[in-house]
Amino acid sequence: MSGYGSRAAQVLPELRVSDAHADGYPAGSMRAKVAACVGFVRAAGNRAVIGALEDAAGLVAGSTGTTIRP
Repeated sequence: MSGYGSRAAQVLPELRVSDAHADGYPAGSMRAKVAACVGFVRAAGNRAVIGALEDAAGLVAGSTGTTIRP
């Protein structure tokens, strides 16, 4: 999400690792999730998805959440 916690917040359905900067998020927000996903994508070369556990089927299908790609 761009602008997390602000009125200008926007959902980002997909990001490239080069565009996913964890330091752009305040502590206690999406920072840890983005940092973990970026590390995973860089190490594994596969996509990572951020989303709610109850949306697991949609996260796997790529229809919900934020996908971070190499």
